Amino acid sequence: MSRLLTDVKSVPLVEVRARARAALDVEGSDAATLFIRSEIFVAVEKDESRIRQEQLARQLAREAKQRALAYLELAATPELLDLPDDQFIRRVGALMVQPWAVRVQAGVNAALRGEAPEWKVFIESGVIVAHRADVDAFIQEQHDKTEAEREALRQKDIKRRAASVVAWAPTEGELTLANDNFIRKIRDKAVTGSEVSAAAFDAILSPEPAVWAAFIETGIHAASARDKQIALDKEIAENRRLALEIQTRAEKTLVRPALVAAAKAALAGTPADVALFLRAGQFDALAQSIRSTTPKRAGWWVRSAVGDASLTSGDSAGAPPAPIADVTWKVVDGLAGEGCFSFESTQRPGHYLRPVGFRVQLQPSDGSTEFKNAATWCAKKGLGGPGVSLEAKAQPGRYLRHLGAELWIADNSGANASDRACGFNENATWLIDAPGPQTAPKPAPVKDPCSDVASFYDYSNADTGLWLFNGVGGGTVSTKLAWRPGAGQWDANRAKPVAGDFNGDGKLDIGAFYDNGGNTTALWLFDNVRGPAAPRKVWETGVGHWALSSSTPLAGDFDGDGKDDIAVFYNYGGGHTRLFLFDRVSTPGSEPYNHVTWDSGAGQWDPNRAKPVAGDFNGDGRLDIGAFYDNGGNTTALWLFDNVRGPAAPRKVWETGVGHWALSSSTPLAGDFDGDGKDDIAVFYNYGGGHTRLFLFDRVSTPGSEPYNHVTWDSGAGQWDPNRAKPVAGDFNGDGRTDLAAFYSYPDDQTRLWAFDAVSSTNAAPRAAWDSGPGNWAWGRGRPVS
Repeated sequence: MSRLLTDVKSVPLVEVRARARAALDVEGSDAATLFIRSEIFVAVEKDESRIRQEQLARQLAREAKQRALAYLELAATPELLDLPDDQFIRRVGALMVQPWAVRVQAGVNAALRGEAPEWKVFIESGVIVAHRADVDAFIQEQHDKTEAEREALRQKDIKRRAASVVAWAPTEGELTLANDNFIRKIRDKAVTGSEVSAAAFDAILSPEPAVWAAFIETGIHAASARDKQIALDKEIAENRRLALEIQTRAEKTLVRPALVAAAKAALAGTPADVALFLRAGQFDALAQSIRSTTPKRAGWWVRSAVGDASLTSGDSAGAPPAPIADVTWKVVDGLAGEGCFSFESTQRPGHYLRPVGFRVQLQPSDGSTEFKNAATWCAKKGLGGPGVSLEAKAQPGRYLRHLGAELWIADNSGANASDRACGFNENATWLIDAPGPQTAPKPAPVKDPCSDVASFYDYSNADTGLWLFNGVGGGTVSTKLAWRPGAGQWDANRAKPVAGDFNGDGKLDIGAFYDNGGNTTALWLFDNVRGPAAPRKVWETGVGHWALSSSTPLAGDFDGDGKDDIAVFYNYGGGHTRLFLFDRVSTPGSEPYNHVTWDSGAGQWDPNRAKPVAGDFNGDGRLDIGAFYDNGGNTTALWLFDNVRGPAAPRKVWETGVGHWALSSSTPLAGDFDGDGKDDIAVFYNYGGGHTRLFLFDRVSTPGSEPYNHVTWDSGAGQWDPNRAKPVAGDFNGDGRTDLAAFYSYPDDQTRLWAFDAVSSTNAAPRAAWDSGPGNWAWGRGRPVS
C-alpha cells in the first residue's frame, strides 16, 4: 500500500493519492484492503475526468500563448508556451523592449497586479489590443512618413493579427506577400476541415482583391469564432451523451434513483451543470437508503449497525427532525462482479450488508472470494409491486426480507422459519430512497403480519415444551421446539398463558401466570418465543394473595400505548369479580403495574358463568373485552367492556331468547375476521353428535343494534366435535384478516391442525395444515396459546 502511494506521486492522480493516504491513516487492514479492491477504481474515474479537463485547458492556454507570441512577432518556443500565465506575461514584458511598446508594458504591469483571471484575459486579448494601440500610436507619431508607409504598417498589423489565429508568426518578408498568397499560407497552417480553412479556401477561389482583404481583416476572425463555437458545441453534446448514458444505466439498475435524479437534474440545467455532474456529481449520488414497502409498515429503514442488521423507525420521540443514524448506504458495483451491487455503510466504510447463514448482518470485508459473493446482491423487479427485490448472488432464489424488524435471506418454501410464504413478496420488496432520511413521529410497529401457532406440550413430570408451528397460512408447516427446561421445571397444568406483544418490538411474546402453590402466583414472560426461549419472572404475589384458579387472563393493548397488556378477571366468590389491568408487563426491573379498573360488586358477576375474549370491537385502537354470560335456562347475553383501562362500565349488546343459546356449548374467539378494521367474535357452537356451526358476530359495538350473528360454516352431523378441538385465532396468511386454526384429536395420539382461512365467507370450510402422525402428539397434552 505504501509502495502504491509512492508510485503515484509522479502521476497526477490526485484523488487516488488522497484516498490512498486516507486509507493508510486508518488503523487495521480493512481500509487499505477496501481501497485496493474497490475505492481505487472510483478514484481513478474521478482523476481521469479531471485530467481530461486539465488537458483541454492546457491545450487552449498554449494556443492562446501561440497567438499572442505570433502577433508580437516573438518565437513560440516550447519553454515559453509551457510557462504559467504570470511567468509568461513577465517574459513577454522582458522581450518587448521596443521603445514604442509602451501600452504592452503597461498591460503587463497591470495584469501582474491582478489574479489568474486577469492573466488569462491579457494573454487571450489584452496583449493584442495593447500592441495594436502601440502600433497605432507609433504610426501616428511617424507623421513625417508618407501615407503609403503608414498604410503598409497598418496592413502588416492586420496580417499579423490574422496569422495569430493559426498560431503563425510570419517573417517581415512574409508580411509583404500579396494578400492571396498570404491567405494560401494561412490555409496551409489551418486545421484541415476547420471553418478557418474553409473560409480561406473560399477567399482564394475569389478573383476579387477586396474579398482577399476582407478575409484577412475580418473574415478569418469570424471563421475562428465559428470553430470555437463548434468545438464547444461538440463538447457540450458529448457531455450530454455521457450524462444520458449514465442516467439510462442507472435506471436499469433499479437501485440508483439518486444517480438517475442527479443525471436528470444536470441534463435539465446548463452545460456547466452537466460538466459538473460528470466531474463529481455522478460519484456523489451513490448514497441511498433502503426502506420497507410492506403495507402499513412503511417508514422503516435498513439500519447498518455492526452485527445483525435490522429495521429502524427513526422515531423522533417528540424532538425536531434530525438525520437518522446508520441508515445511509453507498450502492457500489457488486464486489463479486458487474451487473449486481453491494451495499456499503457510509458510517463504516468497508463494511457491507451480507448474510451469515440466513440472518443478514453488517460485516467488514476480508477481501475473500466468499465474502465478495456473500456481499453481492442482484436487483430484480419488486416481487410485491413497485420497488426492488434483492436476490443474494451467492444463494440464488433467496431474497432480502424482513420478519418484523429482523432481516433475513429467504424464499417462500417454508423450509425454515424465515422462509414462510406468508407475506413473503411484500416483505422482500424495498424502496431505494433518498439518503439521510429524517426522524419523524414513530410509525406503526413493524409487526410480522403472519401469525404462528404456539402450544405448550405436557410431557408429564412437570416437563413441558414450547412448540411453534410456522406456515399455518399456506405452504409447508414447520415445527420447532423453542423451549424445554427439563423434568420438574414447569408443569403445564399449573400455568395460564396468553400471547401478546408486551415489549412493543413487533414480535409475539407469551405471558404465563404460574401457580406456585399456597395461593401464590407468578407472572413469567417469554419474550423470545422463536427460541431459544428463556422466560423471566416479572411479577409475583405475596403468599396467599392470588389464586391462579380464580384468574381469567386476556392479552391486548388495552391502553393504546403500542404494547400489549394483560387484563385479568379475578373471582372473589359469591358473584364478586374485579378486573385487573397489568400494563407494564415487560418493564425491566419493575413489577407490572396491576390495578383494578372494574369491580362488579357482590353477587353481580360470576366468572364461572362467563367466557370473555379481547378485541378492538369499536376500532378506536384500544382493545376491548367481549364476554358471553350465562343467564341460565340456555339464555346467553353478550357484554362489552369498551374502556378496559378504566373506569370500565360494561354494557349488554346482545341477548338470546330463552332456551336459544347454551354458553356451555360455545367456544368464542376474537379477531378482525372480515377485514373492516374492527374486531369480531367467532363462535364454534356444539349441537351435539359431532355437529358444529361457526357463527360470526361482526357488529359487536354497533350502537342501537344487536351484533349481526350468522353461520359461516356448518360441519354437518358427525363431522366435527368441539370437545375434540382446541382452536386459536391469528392472521396466519398475512392477508389482514384474522383466521382460525384448531388442533383436532384423532385416535392413537394423532393430532391434525386445521386452518379456517375465510371465517367471514359463506362457507368457511377448513383445510388440513399439519398432521402429527400416529403417536407423535397427544391432543390432551397440548396447551395452545391464543
